[in-house]
Amino acid sequence: MHLIEARDLTREYSHGRMTVPALTGVDLDVEAGEFTAIAGPSGSGKTTLLNLIGCLDRPTRGRLIIDGDDVSSYTPSMLSGLRREKIGFVFQTYNL
Repeated sequence: MHLIEARDLTREYSHGRMTVPALTGVDLDVEAGEFTAIAGPSGSGKTTLLNLIGCLDRPTRGRLIIDGDDVSSYTPSMLSGLRREKIGFVFQTYNL
């Protein structure tokens, strides 16, 4: 079983009448204990992907499974509990 499984993750933002794609159709598997690097040029969707995997944002389309649980239908309270118990972030800027 994968620790993190993403299937067709897509995130779009509305800007007036326009839809701006930030991330399109990402598939990713991360095993427990595996080190994974996310690299790419500025504007390629790295932060968007991390925000989705970290349950700080929701995908427009696609599925995100964390530790065997599909978090697509989680309530905000359930997502908060998941972040508290299983997810950690080290931000580039000071957020304390």
